[in-house]
Amino acid sequence: KKLMEELQKLQEKFNEKMMNELLQKNEFSYEEMKERLDRTKEILKREQVEQKVNKTIDELNKLSKEQEELSEKTQNKELSKEELKAKQEDIEKRFDEIKKEYDKAKELNEELKSPMELDDFQKQEEEIKQEFENTKSNLDKGKKSKASKSQKQNSQNMQKMAKSMQSMMQANSAKQEGEDMESLRKILDNLLTFSFKQEELKNEFKNIRNTDPKYIELADKQLSMKEDFAIINDSLKSLASRVRQISKPILDEVYNINQKLREVPTEFEKRRVSKARQMQSEIMTSSNNLALLLSEIINQMKKSQSSGGGGSGQSKPKKGKPQSGEGKQKGMQDLKSMQEGLKKQMEQMLKEMKEGKGGMGKNGENKRLAKMLAQQEIFRQMMKDLNAQFSLNPETQKMLREIDKMAEENQKDIVNRRITPKLLERQKRIETRLLEAEKAENKRKTENKRKSTEGKDKIYKSPEDVFKKAKKENSFNEDLYRKNIQLNNFYKKLYDEYSKQISK
Repeated sequence: KKLMEELQKLQEKFNEKMMNELLQKNEFSYEEMKERLDRTKEILKREQVEQKVNKTIDELNKLSKEQEELSEKTQNKELSKEELKAKQEDIEKRFDEIKKEYDKAKELNEELKSPMELDDFQKQEEEIKQEFENTKSNLDKGKKSKASKSQKQNSQNMQKMAKSMQSMMQANSAKQEGEDMESLRKILDNLLTFSFKQEELKNEFKNIRNTDPKYIELADKQLSMKEDFAIINDSLKSLASRVRQISKPILDEVYNINQKLREVPTEFEKRRVSKARQMQSEIMTSSNNLALLLSEIINQMKKSQSSGGGGSGQSKPKKGKPQSGEGKQKGMQDLKSMQEGLKKQMEQMLKEMKEGKGGMGKNGENKRLAKMLAQQEIFRQMMKDLNAQFSLNPETQKMLREIDKMAEENQKDIVNRRITPKLLERQKRIETRLLEAEKAENKRKTENKRKSTEGKDKIYKSPEDVFKKAKKENSFNEDLYRKNIQLNNFYKKLYDEYSKQISK
């Protein structure tokens, strides 16, 4: 709270002119700094809401325990009537204080730009108050046994209310995290498209004279890049007030991109093409850095979910997986199709290298390598999804583990630019093992049909949509890399090298 007050004082103390003078050395505008202060305030306010609700939950659990202990003392007649009434009144008073604390959390929550969904728990509060009345009435009448039952019931009511609040917070966390992850994915898609569009534009300027009529057309295209990035910028700003991981390094890269996008049109207007192209390279480098940072956040969120750390990451029982052979077969076919496409790309690249066509340092080769990396990563994720969605026999699971290990080795080779016959041979082994895995599942399906004596007409819900969606997201076309790549630390070296190449 003190930190928020200090931030508010800081904003009131400095006017725009003073702030601009102060920030000139740091190359930040008043507007930029104000946005960062607002973001920090919003995050602190959200944390305050969460802390208040969590404190309410803790206090309710604590009060529930004390109410149960008092119930036992009432039943065992350990205290006098006056002592029991005094302790019971103290519990009632503390419950009212807890309620007020929760009401404050709700009021503060309404001030957030994206408020959480906080229930009022009115019904549960009324039930607790009613039991307070019953306890008081029974104590006044000297009916300690009945008073004890009311106290015990209220202990359970408080515990139930605390659990409901806990579930509410987990649901909020799950919903928000899911929405934030999806937003980040869309931002990443747009960012990669933006980066490649900027690269294409930079290459178009490479061999054009500033007297060429097309020069003006390309300069206008560069000017429009600012509008393209504005969508990414606004989306990130909106997310930054909720996602704590969107920190200074990310905001710095966004600022750098915006700054260069403002400056580069002026350089083209003054026909300083060399300097303008250098700025274009800097925009691309910052875009790639930003893509890496955002991808790492997405990976962190995924890990949080899979470990049960996130709200939406609560562990789900694995029993009861769909047994649809049709869905498994579809999944296997998708995996085979993906690996066959990868093999063809590797064969083509290996052939070109042998013939001395196209060096590995060229932009086109870098993009092809990055695309293959993306496809390998997606392939491995699809295998995990297949294993999670369906009950596979132990033999198939073992094969998929072997395939995953080989796919990981392929990723490492691609990152290190080791496009060799050994890589191609391993890729062929992956295809062979996939075929064997498919046959093993088909054999199991046939045996199950023979053994089955009932449920022939049972209709299973096909998980085709799962793979249809995966196929759509992971289709083998030239947009795969731009629209679907999920970067990870494996790709960092490749991107660093790629950034150096395109800056030349």
